[in-house]
Amino acid sequence: MISVTLDNLRGGGPNQVSEILQGVEKNGVVIVNAVGDRDLEVFVVGLMLAESQRKHFLFRTAASFVKIAAGITDQALLSPKDLVGDGAEEGGLVVVGSHVPKSSAQLDALLQVPGVIGLELSARDILNPESRENHIRDIVNRLNTTLGDRRDVVLYTSRELVMGVNHDATLYIGQQVSSALVEILRGVEVRPGYLIAKGGITSSDVATKALGVKAARVLGQVIPGVPVWKLVPGSRWPGMSYVVFPGNVGSDDALAEIVTTLRK
Repeated sequence: MISVTLDNLRGGGPNQVSEILQGVEKNGVVIVNAVGDRDLEVFVVGLMLAESQRKHFLFRTAASFVKIAAGITDQALLSPKDLVGDGAEEGGLVVVGSHVPKSSAQLDALLQVPGVIGLELSARDILNPESRENHIRDIVNRLNTTLGDRRDVVLYTSRELVMGVNHDATLYIGQQVSSALVEILRGVEVRPGYLIAKGGITSSDVATKALGVKAARVLGQVIPGVPVWKLVPGSRWPGMSYVVFPGNVGSDDALAEIVTTLRK
């Protein structure tokens, strides 16, 4: 694994970045350290120099990298009018899979919002073969009923972190819970007015596995670091606003504030 450090960016500049990237072997992994946009600007120039030498990279990044790499200027945060999607008169659905402390604090604040219904996905029930099917069926039925009544609902994984005996076992547990979330969303028959997914892996699985999203239009950001997609034809619910909310982003009240904005 190779690291592009702040010293590389600020002391060596684009040429040193390019030299580092040109030395990366096939399937190598590079971690980029950056504090602000200026650091990313230096990295992107170095990246372009490396790519001019026929180096190719696959990126897993936050939205700020995309903005700089594509030369997109800063835009104002989305207004409530910008966020309204087709079918917005229906109840909204929030899915919280992230377990980081920030996400749990945001979930607690959201559950205090009047009218928001909370449904807990129990990791222990999902991991028990005798209860998994019934637990999933029960949540699907309750989601369809709540959304059918045009009420907002948050589906969240149990906050108790279930660990395995080793790393592989713990990873398997996470995969089982994630697959259960996908199965539940596939069973939802009532189209939500909007959808928020909290957590990087959660939002990715919801989009690609549950909604069949292969392409979407990025409208902008509802708060800094939280992009909003408009789903396009070919996905399960085209025209709907989909909020991709990373785990460690925003204030403790951010999730509640976004839901309140979308409800308006």
